[in-house]
Amino acid sequence: MTQAPGRPQQRSRTLPIQQRGLIRRGWRRLTPRGKRVVVLLLAGPPLFLMTLIPLLMYPDQLSSTEPNVPVTMTFVVAAFVVVLWFGRRIDSHLVLHGFLMGLVATLLYVALVTGSGQMPTALAAYGPATFVIVNAARLVGAVLGGVAGERRRATLA
Repeated sequence: MTQAPGRPQQRSRTLPIQQRGLIRRGWRRLTPRGKRVVVLLLAGPPLFLMTLIPLLMYPDQLSSTEPNVPVTMTFVVAAFVVVLWFGRRIDSHLVLHGFLMGLVATLLYVALVTGSGQMPTALAAYGPATFVIVNAARLVGAVLGGVAGERRRATLA
């Protein structure tokens, strides 16, 4: 590749997948990167605690027939934080990536509820409209995480 005289050579912002992913290519095998695996293992308990703390702080708001606002907001905040965290390495279209992450999380939840045969119970407990609103709130949290990531990136640039 020839470079015009007097112009500095630009480095690509994208790295090979082996340098930015969780997996490093070894001789005929894939090995996990220890530091990233530890970070992911350490991220699980805080997310669990984010869900557990509202349950312990507001036990009087728990109901099997009404939506649980503290837990719903916890899922919104968790989606926001996850997109903000994982979006640091995404170069462009962070809001779209946030939406897609929230959509995948919602689809996984719906698939787990449906696969376990609990969908009629969930719909009876929440009501169809509230069930849709609660799951849409997760999408909103993920999109807001993408918007916040884009704004943070714009202020750093």
